[in-house]
Amino acid sequence: MLQKRLKLAKRLLNPADSVLIITIDEKEFQRLAMLLEQLFPGCTIQMVTSVINPKGTARYNEFARVEEYVFFVFIGAAKLQSTGRDMLTDRDYAAESDMRWRGLARTGRKGLRSNNPGSWYPIFLKKSDFGFHSIGDAIGKDVDDASVKVPQGTIAIWPPTKDGHEYSWSTVPETLRAIRAKGGFKIGRMNPAKNSFPFYYLSTGAFEKIEKGEIVVTGRGPANELLIEFADGAKSAAPRSVWNQVAHDAGSHGTSLLQRLIPGRKFPFPKPTTKAIVVKSGGQVII
Repeated sequence: MLQKRLKLAKRLLNPADSVLIITIDEKEFQRLAMLLEQLFPGCTIQMVTSVINPKGTARYNEFARVEEYVFFVFIGAAKLQSTGRDMLTDRDYAAESDMRWRGLARTGRKGLRSNNPGSWYPIFLKKSDFGFHSIGDAIGKDVDDASVKVPQGTIAIWPPTKDGHEYSWSTVPETLRAIRAKGGFKIGRMNPAKNSFPFYYLSTGAFEKIEKGEIVVTGRGPANELLIEFADGAKSAAPRSVWNQVAHDAGSHGTSLLQRLIPGRKFPFPKPTTKAIVVKSGGQVII
């Protein structure tokens, strides 16, 4: 039954730019996942868990069911559109203006020095006040850090080393110098006693948002770094993979709604009318 409907849906969908959205419970979601992978090879497929009954549906000797699952199949150029809500909390990102800078230090497996040889270099700070001095050049993995000449009156801050592993910075020296020239580099709250010197930077995406007016420059800081904030309503977040929205309660916004519209009639397993996700398709925002 599922396969027939999926094959029909595939014929109706635009292969260049479309999205297929399917809701299903825990009884068949694994089978559905396999069918989607078989019928839509090469497409991005993701499953979201959606809370539809916070009170829980009691079942003998089983966990009370509170959720169902939503599969998204992104076909062609279809992309997810960030909004002011993350679908998990009640946080309203669009009402916020604070801008978070990215940490320059990379950790984790992808951040290892061996994977990013061009991103192992020193950042020199002044000994007098630990202010910025300059950005050094990258060195090879077999070159000893101690062999690097440190400018007079400065100290060298290298990428983090932890548990015997050397990590890296998020950019190569040339890129970081260009970012700093535009005001996109700053030093966080330092603790020299613990050798803690956090660095932050603005990504290419952040500068693009500045050009578009989505991020507003309000001035310059003491180290010439940009002072920025989101324009009104411009801050957004990608929807999370777990949704917990009051409007998705199938009891309050499904069964109760139908009873008001059609008194005395019953409909099995009604869906709430407001369950939606924003998908960018063909330049349009679809809800």
